[in-house]
Amino acid sequence: MPSLDQATQPIDTSNLVPVSASPSASAPALYTGDQYPLNPNPFRRCPLPAIVVSPDDLRQFYQGGAIPQNRIMTPATISQNTGGTGTNVSNVLTFNSTSTTTTTTKVGTVQSASITTQTLSPGERYTTTIATSRTFAPLTVSVSSASRVELYATASAQTLDGSRANTVSPGPGTLQGLLLDVTIAASPMTWTVTPSLPAANGDSPQNALSYITVTNMGAASTTITATVKYVVMEQ
Repeated sequence: MPSLDQATQPIDTSNLVPVSASPSASAPALYTGDQYPLNPNPFRRCPLPAIVVSPDDLRQFYQGGAIPQNRIMTPATISQNTGGTGTNVSNVLTFNSTSTTTTTTKVGTVQSASITTQTLSPGERYTTTIATSRTFAPLTVSVSSASRVELYATASAQTLDGSRANTVSPGPGTLQGLLLDVTIAASPMTWTVTPSLPAANGDSPQNALSYITVTNMGAASTTITATVKYVVMEQ
């Protein structure tokens, strides 16, 4: 092992011979645009930091590995409905009474719900439920013959108000849950609700329906079809 003094001595270069550059050696050719593939990869992206991919997906090489390029994975395609049999219905409610009504509910749209009673004698009442949204604004009430139509938020409100005549207004502070009370006895058999105010189901948990009472106000026994047109405010 050489001493410290020997190890720090200048290197003897007397026996070294300079080597000239090989005439066959040349600088690597620069990349030109003409060397780019005729059909570039449409999924290639600019050199950005990698996202969650494997190391094998992070590099692509053209021209024999001379041109390293980074890429990120292709974004997922957003599926869109282009037509055909697609639908944009957010909720479908079906209610069965003596007739069947299917109501498609979507906030802000105008919908209709109908029920048909059994044969009612003059003055006879028919109580059931009708498919509406949980909160709605009634627009019109239509009937097939002279009748009284009452809408309620709960079954208990419907029961408590059962004996009140159509000529008697509900006493102040004595009844909650009465949404609508109209008597239609002349053509056209449609009542326009003016002004229209929000109405809501009062069940807990809330249901997308209303409690309806239809009374035959005519002189003959008949079945009655009642239709409520409303604006959906909450499904």
